[in-house]
Amino acid sequence: MQFQSLGVLLWFLPVAGFIILLYLLKVRRREVRVPAKFLFPAITTDVRANALFQRLRPNLLLFLQLLAALLLLTALARPMIQAKGLPGQSVIVVDTSASMQATDVAPSRLEAAKNRLRRFVQELNPGEQLAIIEAGAQVRVLASLTSDKQKLLNAISQLQPTDTAGNLDEALRLAAALVGKSDESRIVLLSDGAFPPVSDFSAGSAKLVFESLGASSDNLAITAMDVQERTGGLEWFVGVRNFGSQPTKAILEFYAGDKLIDARPITVEAGQTIGQTLTARQLPEPLEARLKVDDALPSDNRAFRVGVAQKPVRVLLVGEGNFFLERALALEPNVKVDKAPSVPDSERGERVGGGNYDLVIFDRTAPVPVKARAVMVIKAQGGPIAALGQPVRTPRIVLWEREHPLMRYLELGSLLIDSAPRLTPAPWAKTLAESQQTPLIVAGEHQGRRWVGVGWDLLESDFPLQPAFPIFVANLMRWAVGEQGSATDLTVRTGVPFSLAVDPAETELAVRDPDGNTRTYPVNDGAVVIPGVERAGVYTIQGRKTEIRVAANLMHADESNIQPRTSIQLGNQTVAAQNTLTTLRDLWKPIALALLALLMDVARGEPEALFDRPQTTTIEALKLEFDLERAVYAMVANRVLDPRSKRAMLSWMETVAWAEERTPELHHLYRSLDVLADAKEDLELRLHHRVRDLFRQRLDLVLYDTTSLYFESASEDGVRRRGHSKDKRPDLPQAVLGLLLSGDGLPIAHELFAGNTYDGTTVAHVLERLKDRFGLRWCIFVGDRGMVSEKNLEALDRAGYDWIVGVRLRNRGRLADAILDDAGAWQAVGEHLEVKEVRHEGIRYVVCRNAEQARRDALQRLIEPRKMRHDGRIHGAMSMVTRATAPMGSGSLAPLMAATTHL
Repeated sequence: MQFQSLGVLLWFLPVAGFIILLYLLKVRRREVRVPAKFLFPAITTDVRANALFQRLRPNLLLFLQLLAALLLLTALARPMIQAKGLPGQSVIVVDTSASMQATDVAPSRLEAAKNRLRRFVQELNPGEQLAIIEAGAQVRVLASLTSDKQKLLNAISQLQPTDTAGNLDEALRLAAALVGKSDESRIVLLSDGAFPPVSDFSAGSAKLVFESLGASSDNLAITAMDVQERTGGLEWFVGVRNFGSQPTKAILEFYAGDKLIDARPITVEAGQTIGQTLTARQLPEPLEARLKVDDALPSDNRAFRVGVAQKPVRVLLVGEGNFFLERALALEPNVKVDKAPSVPDSERGERVGGGNYDLVIFDRTAPVPVKARAVMVIKAQGGPIAALGQPVRTPRIVLWEREHPLMRYLELGSLLIDSAPRLTPAPWAKTLAESQQTPLIVAGEHQGRRWVGVGWDLLESDFPLQPAFPIFVANLMRWAVGEQGSATDLTVRTGVPFSLAVDPAETELAVRDPDGNTRTYPVNDGAVVIPGVERAGVYTIQGRKTEIRVAANLMHADESNIQPRTSIQLGNQTVAAQNTLTTLRDLWKPIALALLALLMDVARGEPEALFDRPQTTTIEALKLEFDLERAVYAMVANRVLDPRSKRAMLSWMETVAWAEERTPELHHLYRSLDVLADAKEDLELRLHHRVRDLFRQRLDLVLYDTTSLYFESASEDGVRRRGHSKDKRPDLPQAVLGLLLSGDGLPIAHELFAGNTYDGTTVAHVLERLKDRFGLRWCIFVGDRGMVSEKNLEALDRAGYDWIVGVRLRNRGRLADAILDDAGAWQAVGEHLEVKEVRHEGIRYVVCRNAEQARRDALQRLIEPRKMRHDGRIHGAMSMVTRATAPMGSGSLAPLMAATTHL
């Protein structure tokens, strides 16, 4: 055991001395004469016990108070014990890249990581939570923060090896976003460290732990393969590298069209690379190079190639360099990118053709005449596409040509641009995207050459970080090379997304992997995006008019170098590997605090108070990763100022000023609604008490009504049922919402019922809630005519409530006759509106008459005769009025209605 603040324990001496002194001091008492002391033995004993300078007698309460003080100071000294496992909240990031398939740790490094994960789950203590993130080519959260061991074990079983590089930087940043705000949290990386250094990363307040897996570096790998046309045939090149520490012998086999055409023994020295070449007149595809060697990683012992005859698209990037643009171009299959500060003399020329490049991109560099058939200019003066003018601050794209091949599938409405010059396009150029002040993207064909102009510096915007950017680059490649962009056989790297241009008549493509498994992808306007493949081998992509072969290879030096790392570089921090993970756990703090609270209650004579305190869930106890109060505040502000859907709120929040820089995200709003729904009962009761105290509100009048809310869905479940729709949508499922209001119009509570619930049947439930939740013994209950039934009125009487409800007299026969025969005088309360009060069989009716409505009804009867239920004594329309302010009648039906009161 160790203490973080050992000196705190020294305070026990003065604290204990003070407590004992209180027991030694004589209690000041008032003298009272009594007839005999034997009648008061307890008082006599108490006086003796508190006499000054007497020795201390055994006292259980004194012992408990000293013990409580000792435990409290011990807790403040932070006693810690070393234990296995992870404290608080922890995120486990599991590397599932190709190097984790190495078998130097039986059965493999990934299986060793899964076994380590299972031990973490077994060591999980109550109140501790784990999350599991898979770091393959695609990052996936297999289990969010939870203490459910079965859920975690199920997530572990989903971990599968891949033949790809791992996206460790994105996985670690996601882990930091989950727990980076807590200094008691942990981010644990289970990996062999076979990945490049991760830049711009911070774990926040969480502690980062790296557990290295693996025992050997012995591995021979195919790191390069290419086929080039030569005079008289084809030249096939294969590069082999030895990542181990000893010379390795192997047999290199060449397969063409699934047939072995050559095999040769090779020896590769430690840390060296050799090249092997095979020349042939023709090579039937697919081509495969295979190493026959006993090493730890078989994934990089095979390499495949198809599309040998396909001509690659050559791109020249002119300028200082742009990492984001280079990376987006590298994602495109069969694209070769070269960089240069200026255009070589061999590529300059006024006429199209004769150059080595299909597309030249001038990035912030003045364009010059080139031989390429397509040119892109990024914020550069010169060239025929457009002229640059004065800068425009923070332009926002408001319009873009969605149907143009360059702009398909792009969403640019949220794009942020710091500054852009005012563009003046050439007469032959078409504006593809524009702000209110200036065009921003233009394109067109001129003198046999295709031109694209982007008016702002990509690095002065968030465009490279938007999902639309790689799509824009893919569109650019297809549009620039024209007919060369049609899909043919190609070779890609595993885990890297790629796009294909196919026949526009295709609706979906089926991708069959080397094991025969098939997965389909949708085709949009002749384009399909494949988000990368996870296994090396030859894939077949088929559609109604399409059949393409794709060869996928690992060929990644970081993955083939399986030497276990003893440390990794994350941001500016070097993290050393750990073999065993232990943590320091607080031992006495919760026990001391609980005992102290009990002793204080006992000392006050209220030990039961410890158990009777209401249990309230605080925002901190929810352990949310976002600011719940800010999210709720944003939704309330939007509802008051400019009501919108939660998704539409995101654009609204950009138009208003906030005290803090960060605004809630969409999933934060949805999560906040879940939290509020879970706390509905407690919130309504607390709000009711707060409003009652603040406004001195008395619940002597309660208004109740229902409405229906329909769902844009055909399925029914839970409260979603089809029923009578007040929104005129009987074809959709709905829910019935019952709302209780005070007489001041302030909400009290709401209840949600199934969509097929009749309004009248909800009253009994609402009355029960009023009594049980709010302790309401008496009130005046107000409801419309849908609430009228004998059962409901009896329930109101049993509850001891008075009531005001609407009654349609047209369906009440003798009741209507009795009310109309009443000789009481009508009283004008508004234009065209008269009311009178009638008492019948102990019930008070307030009836209204609207002469103007009667005139309209009479005219309607002349136009469309109707069968009248009552005789000619009815000369005006009657409608209900509850507070003598406005008629609530219904137009052409001329109903007889009354407000029925029981007061």
